[in-house]
Amino acid sequence: PEIAKIFGGVVGSPEQMLTFLKKLCERTGKPIGFSLIAERRYINEFKKINTFPVFNNPEESVRAMHMLRDYWRGKDHLKRITAGARRKS
Repeated sequence: PEIAKIFGGVVGSPEQMLTFLKKLCERTGKPIGFSLIAERRYINEFKKINTFPVFNNPEESVRAMHMLRDYWRGKDHLKRITAGARRKS
Protein backbone atom coordinates (compact mmCIF):
# COMPACT_ATOMS: atom_id res chain seq x y z
CA PRO A 1 0.00 0.00 0.00
CA GLU A 2 2.77 2.50 0.82
CA ILE A 3 4.55 1.90 -2.45
CA ALA A 4 1.33 2.79 -4.26
CA LYS A 5 1.73 6.33 -2.97
CA ILE A 6 5.20 6.54 -4.49
CA PHE A 7 4.01 5.38 -7.90
CA GLY A 8 1.01 7.69 -7.99
CA GLY A 9 -1.66 5.59 -6.34
CA VAL A 10 -1.65 2.63 -8.69
CA VAL A 11 0.96 -0.07 -8.55
CA GLY A 12 1.03 -2.96 -10.91
CA SER A 13 2.58 -6.32 -10.43
CA PRO A 14 6.26 -6.75 -9.55
CA GLU A 15 6.85 -7.57 -13.24
CA GLN A 16 5.32 -4.25 -14.30
CA MET A 17 7.36 -2.32 -11.74
CA LEU A 18 10.60 -3.96 -12.84
CA THR A 19 9.76 -3.42 -16.51
CA PHE A 20 9.29 0.27 -15.74
CA LEU A 21 12.66 0.43 -13.96
CA LYS A 22 14.39 -1.46 -16.78
CA LYS A 23 13.04 1.00 -19.36
CA LEU A 24 14.16 3.89 -17.17
CA CYS A 25 17.69 2.41 -17.02
CA GLU A 26 17.76 1.97 -20.78
CA ARG A 27 16.48 5.48 -21.44
CA THR A 28 18.96 7.17 -19.11
CA GLY A 29 21.88 4.82 -19.65
CA LYS A 30 22.39 4.77 -15.90
CA PRO A 31 22.04 2.03 -13.30
CA ILE A 32 19.28 2.32 -10.76
CA GLY A 33 19.38 1.27 -7.14
CA PHE A 34 15.86 0.41 -6.00
CA SER A 35 15.25 -0.41 -2.36
CA LEU A 36 12.03 -2.16 -1.51
CA ILE A 37 11.36 -2.24 2.19
CA ALA A 38 8.63 -4.81 2.51
CA GLU A 39 7.75 -8.17 3.94
CA ARG A 40 10.01 -11.03 2.89
CA ARG A 41 7.32 -12.58 0.64
CA TYR A 42 7.19 -9.44 -1.52
CA ILE A 43 10.94 -9.24 -1.79
CA ASN A 44 11.04 -12.91 -2.78
CA GLU A 45 8.56 -12.17 -5.59
CA PHE A 46 11.02 -9.64 -7.02
CA LYS A 47 13.89 -12.11 -6.65
CA LYS A 48 11.97 -14.78 -8.60
CA ILE A 49 11.45 -12.45 -11.56
CA ASN A 50 15.23 -11.96 -11.89
CA THR A 51 15.12 -8.83 -14.06
CA PHE A 52 17.48 -7.00 -11.71
CA PRO A 53 19.73 -8.08 -8.88
CA VAL A 54 17.72 -7.95 -5.66
CA PHE A 55 19.54 -7.36 -2.43
CA ASN A 56 18.36 -8.02 1.10
CA ASN A 57 18.95 -4.49 2.34
CA PRO A 58 19.92 -1.02 1.07
CA GLU A 59 23.52 -1.41 2.27
CA GLU A 60 24.08 -4.42 0.00
CA SER A 61 22.59 -2.48 -2.88
CA VAL A 62 24.89 0.50 -2.31
CA ARG A 63 27.94 -1.78 -2.10
CA ALA A 64 26.98 -3.40 -5.40
CA MET A 65 26.52 0.00 -7.07
CA HIS A 66 29.94 1.04 -5.73
CA MET A 67 31.53 -2.07 -7.23
CA LEU A 68 29.76 -1.46 -10.53
CA ARG A 69 31.05 2.11 -10.64
CA ASP A 70 34.60 0.98 -9.88
CA TYR A 71 34.40 -1.69 -12.58
CA TRP A 72 33.37 0.79 -15.28
CA ARG A 73 35.91 3.37 -14.14
CA GLY A 74 38.65 0.76 -14.40
CA LYS A 75 37.43 -0.38 -17.80
CA ASP A 76 37.32 3.21 -19.11
CA HIS A 77 40.79 3.88 -17.70
CA LEU A 78 42.18 0.79 -19.42
CA LYS A 79 40.56 1.85 -22.69
CA ARG A 80 42.26 5.27 -22.47
CA ILE A 81 45.64 3.71 -21.72
CA THR A 82 45.29 1.30 -24.64
CA ALA A 83 44.22 4.08 -27.02
CA GLY A 84 47.19 6.21 -25.91
CA ALA A 85 49.62 3.34 -26.48
CA ARG A 86 48.25 2.79 -30.00
CA ARG A 87 48.70 6.47 -30.88
CA LYS A 88 52.33 6.38 -29.75
CA SER A 89 53.22 3.37 -31.91
